[in-house]
Amino acid sequence: MINEQHNQLELAIKQHLAQRQMPNFSNLLFDKILARLDYERQAKQLRPKLWAAAGLFAAGLFLFAVAGEAFWRAFIQTPTSRYLSLIFTDFKLIAANWQDYLLGVLESLPVGYVSVLLTSVLASILLVDFSAHRFVKFRRTLNLAHYGPGEKLI
Repeated sequence: MINEQHNQLELAIKQHLAQRQMPNFSNLLFDKILARLDYERQAKQLRPKLWAAAGLFAAGLFLFAVAGEAFWRAFIQTPTSRYLSLIFTDFKLIAANWQDYLLGVLESLPVGYVSVLLTSVLASILLVDFSAHRFVKFRRTLNLAHYGPGEKLI
């Protein structure tokens, strides 16, 4: 009796599987291999760019620090710091003659160091933006490897 039920169940399962359209699994392994090769190619192309971006980011921060230090030393050596300290001691006099005061402050600024500082700030911002975009592309490539193939990044 049990053997007969077993045979009937086996026959029913075989009929069900024969009627049902099973997907073709033969290409899945091949697709996964191609996706992995594509990921490795993209990662290999992005790694040097990521290291270059990190190096440029560090160079931008170093440039900003050096320019900031040079500006601060020049600022302290000029009378600008003394002009700015007048705000705290003679505010009524400065408020009455604010145009002459601002012109005096601008004339005493170390213009060369200010331009170097502003250039380094701009360069640092651009390098941070460049580095951030490279890092996002690299992370996107890593995430695609975990979640499956997607758009081309390069």
